[in-house]
Amino acid sequence: MTGGSQVVITFLGPTNYKPACYYWPEAPAGCKGVTTDLFPLALRQWFPAAKFFEGLTKEAEGHDNWQKLRQEFGRCSRGEEGGGELEALPIPRGQSKEETWQIFEQMAKAAAGAEEVVIDFTHALRSIPLVAVVTTLYVSELGLTVGSRE
Repeated sequence: MTGGSQVVITFLGPTNYKPACYYWPEAPAGCKGVTTDLFPLALRQWFPAAKFFEGLTKEAEGHDNWQKLRQEFGRCSRGEEGGGELEALPIPRGQSKEETWQIFEQMAKAAAGAEEVVIDFTHALRSIPLVAVVTTLYVSELGLTVGSRE
């Protein structure tokens, strides 16, 4: 995705993730493959100008992953690896219909006004991937660009 305002909505859980090499052939030169334990950092390389919203339950917000992501993201924002912003997106665990709607509303609000939206649920908890897919369909109806990778 290029041009216009970009928003990336991604999720982080309270799990100790292992490093993996994430590859995207359409990524900017020099960063098609990114090795990291936190997938949002790979997205950060691929969408350096995007505003990032990190979906966090209370448990995830208190976990070391969130602290590490903020630290690494801050290093990137100081010009070492690009621009962009990172903002916490508080979400419930999705254990009831009301909580599921709260997640949907938070995601839709984060996507509002953006020309391009990337929704990632690599590290999402339980039912959040399903909510993310429904939100993607809703965002598509608003006329935003939605892409999928296989």
